[in-house]
Amino acid sequence: MIQQINDLSPLAAIALLALLFTIESFVPHLTHVANRARHTRRNAVIMVIAIAVNVACGAWLVWWIGQMEAQQFGLMRWLGVAPAWNAVLGVLLIDATDYPFHILTHRVPLLWRYHRVHHSDHELDSTSAIRFHPLEVLVLTAWQTMTLALLGVGFAGFAIFNALLVILVVIQHANLRFPEWFESTVGAVFVTARWHRVHHSDDRHYTDAHYADVFTFWDRMFGTARRVDERTLSWGLKEFRDDRHHTVWGILTMPFR
Repeated sequence: MIQQINDLSPLAAIALLALLFTIESFVPHLTHVANRARHTRRNAVIMVIAIAVNVACGAWLVWWIGQMEAQQFGLMRWLGVAPAWNAVLGVLLIDATDYPFHILTHRVPLLWRYHRVHHSDHELDSTSAIRFHPLEVLVLTAWQTMTLALLGVGFAGFAIFNALLVILVVIQHANLRFPEWFESTVGAVFVTARWHRVHHSDDRHYTDAHYADVFTFWDRMFGTARRVDERTLSWGLKEFRDDRHHTVWGILTMPFR
């Protein structure tokens, strides 16, 4: 069952991306892309590169978890946590430890150079979901290599977390107005589009907020939640408005400029 979740979650995310991309083409919510075909082509190239790196890094992490399991290494294994609870706690702990990493990518200048590739897209839509620089993916993988081992997270927790994350990432970036009941009920626990758009504001006060990837309560607990009407916000980074920064070459070389 868990292996099936791990295998099918990327396909489910691609299907959802295709669906939301189609819908937002006809009923866009807040972003009105000047040249959507060009914007999509550019982001698609970056997405393909990022997905390829993610697949390789995901395979590495699965192998690494197996090695830690064989050696019975990690906090939850030392404490004798039952497999079912390891899965539940694993989901929470991965999100909890990725939260400070996300903050570091904003506050450490070298890490921000890579992370700003994702934030620089001022025409936010579903294709922005996996607009990440491949080097950032590698750094995150190094972080998770350490945290997964120390915490003793098993394969089940890792697979369930990634299944949640890839689905939510697509929803979070879609240029759609989701039903109010969805935003108020699902958004009370999980990071939805309305919650995550705040993080993509070009106003630094809001960019440096809403760091959580899956669960909103980390932002609520640690004071990084903000109240704002998303209709008053604009996206991207002010220093990267010029179109030359958003070619494929411009995106890939952005960390080095």
